[in-house]
Amino acid sequence: MHEYFRLKTALLPVLERVGFRESNELLQPDVFGSAWSEFALGTRLFRLVWDGKDGFGFLQIRKGDAWDDLPVYVPEGTEEEFILRTAELVRYHRTVIG
Repeated sequence: MHEYFRLKTALLPVLERVGFRESNELLQPDVFGSAWSEFALGTRLFRLVWDGKDGFGFLQIRKGDAWDDLPVYVPEGTEEEFILRTAELVRYHRTVIG
């Protein structure tokens, strides 16, 4: 399974539990395998991004007209590292959404 979908599978229950729903998705298999999904709850927006060129995933939060990266990145790396960093991303995200 592509790392983007693995990250999305891990984050989706966390987002849905507090009311976020997927509002948009862009898959770019011809652009290094990059992809993103946006999740909305009222005016609050999060975006899950997979940077296929550099091989890592991260979350962004919408602030005004810009997207700000949250400070946890999940690299392709080894299976163990991927799992650990994904868990860290989920924990950090929970602190942001409350």
